[in-house]
Amino acid sequence: MRLRRWMLLGLAGLVLVAGWSCEPLSMKAPTSMPFIKKIAVLPFYWISPPAGARIVTNPLTGAVFAPGPYRVEAAAQLTEDWFRMLLKDRSGFGYVSPLASGRMLDGLRRTDLRDLRRRTLTRVGRSLGADAVVVGFVYRWRERVGSAVGVEQPAAVAFDALLIKTSTGAILWAGRFERTQRSLSENLLEIGLYASQGVRWLTARELAAYGLSRMLSGFPTSKSK
Repeated sequence: MRLRRWMLLGLAGLVLVAGWSCEPLSMKAPTSMPFIKKIAVLPFYWISPPAGARIVTNPLTGAVFAPGPYRVEAAAQLTEDWFRMLLKDRSGFGYVSPLASGRMLDGLRRTDLRDLRRRTLTRVGRSLGADAVVVGFVYRWRERVGSAVGVEQPAAVAFDALLIKTSTGAILWAGRFERTQRSLSENLLEIGLYASQGVRWLTARELAAYGLSRMLSGFPTSKSK
């Protein structure tokens, strides 16, 4: 009886972990988009909340995030890691670099990032001969206080990204990651993170890279099914 009880408890735990998703991301197989050949990769941009606001929103979709601290290097680090992952991914797309795409947007943009419009982004893409643009926004980037073996404060990040068709302005794909690292003793469901990253406290960049990899798992592919 005792053995059977432990087996049932173990099975219940596996079901719980397998059915749990730590972020509101679609983990379905990537959608095939053979009509997209080239994507202009824009940098990630920091979106600061209005003074006194308790929320911050995506300027293009209105998606809501809790704001937090930010480090000036965060957007550049996210952009670098994201572009590197896209280039290594076998999705079949050609890419325009964030450097070229960002310069084009800076030349066209005349308003605050909170007032950014899709039509501005589609102009960037068309000017660069791209079928779509992908752009990301950062809302929170809190660095861990401590080390990999122990922290006074864990890392916390929040960001999202959108893939937009340049001919119509339609959003083809969206990915989101919002996470504060917790210990397994606080939340057993962190087991997915620790299984892939090791039992340690991550830096904000490491936590963000984990989130980017999760987002990329659902990124479209140019290959026909």
